Amino acid sequence: MVKQELETMTPESEWVPASRGQATAVAIANGTVYVIGNDSRVYHQELDTMTPASSWGQPIAWDVTAIAIYGNCMYYTKRDLCLYMQGLDECDGNTFGDQPSATCYPSGYALELATHQDVPVARGFALALAVDAAADDGGILYAMGKDFDLYMQPLRGMNTESRWSRIAMPNVVPRSITQRILHDCVRIVCISDTHGRHRELDAQTLSCDILIHAGDMTRDGSAKNVEDVAAWFDFFQQRGHVKHVVAVAGNHDMIFQTQEASESITKVCTYLQDTSAVVQGIRFYGSPWVPHYHGFASHCNAFTLPLGEPLHEKWADIPEAIDVLITHGPPAGHGDRLRNGKCAGCPDLLGAIQQMLPNPPRLVVSGHIHST
Repeated sequence: MVKQELETMTPESEWVPASRGQATAVAIANGTVYVIGNDSRVYHQELDTMTPASSWGQPIAWDVTAIAIYGNCMYYTKRDLCLYMQGLDECDGNTFGDQPSATCYPSGYALELATHQDVPVARGFALALAVDAAADDGGILYAMGKDFDLYMQPLRGMNTESRWSRIAMPNVVPRSITQRILHDCVRIVCISDTHGRHRELDAQTLSCDILIHAGDMTRDGSAKNVEDVAAWFDFFQQRGHVKHVVAVAGNHDMIFQTQEASESITKVCTYLQDTSAVVQGIRFYGSPWVPHYHGFASHCNAFTLPLGEPLHEKWADIPEAIDVLITHGPPAGHGDRLRNGKCAGCPDLLGAIQQMLPNPPRLVVSGHIHST
């Protein structure tokens, strides 16, 4: 992290080191700086003691994409597409049961809520958050949506059914720039663990440049299941919904381990099994392996290995300088929490990704854990 004095900042002035580590977002309140690290966790330090050698300590929130501080409350968005609020004195790194306070990507439509484990989930996403604490009505929260437009909502009375108001901002992000950004981007949609129910997915939702399937395409790994998945991939590409499909197998996809991938799959998608490929100029590497746990049924124990050296050797094959890493199972601590509260991610995979710093993959896609 680097810093400058606001009073002396100019286009020519230089930044000086403030603290070690990289951050994707920063919020400052009450003499404390809060950051989102590259691991999507929130860390904090006291400003008056922060130095380039000081430590950030333990994370206080996980899987966070944007943060804003107001008073003694931290507002943050998570990957489940919800906005959360939590008292800073309650953040201890173990707060996984927090309740969402509002949706984060304002669409102007009534919210579609679903209930999973008594935690309501609403559609939405924010690229950035900010709070106007000086507002007369008790504070206003601003959110930049994924359409690059700015939205606002009073903090007082905000809940999972309240709506956001769109703010025109022609002098901040001109529409021409927004359109150019979206035009130059590659749209990637990620799915996994369809288990033979792929035809229930909505074509409009999956419309993209590259569709990634992170494994467990089938229920029992039979040839018939695989041929149906291949026909579905082909249909989406023939209709123009998807330009390319990149896929890996999972522990249910038995046939991919007992024999080479069938021609029906390799004809309609880029199938990766400890291999890499370049699609639309993006470098992909894919692997199906997951840690073996006692209790795996015989029809779903493909591509399983014990933790330790066997998996370490697999992850050692991941090449440097890749853009997207696709693994069926997640790295430890990232989307790996089971319904019983335990974590089932692979620490060896996490170690392999950390060793790729400071140039890790730009995107890591995993499935396997249904509860997330």
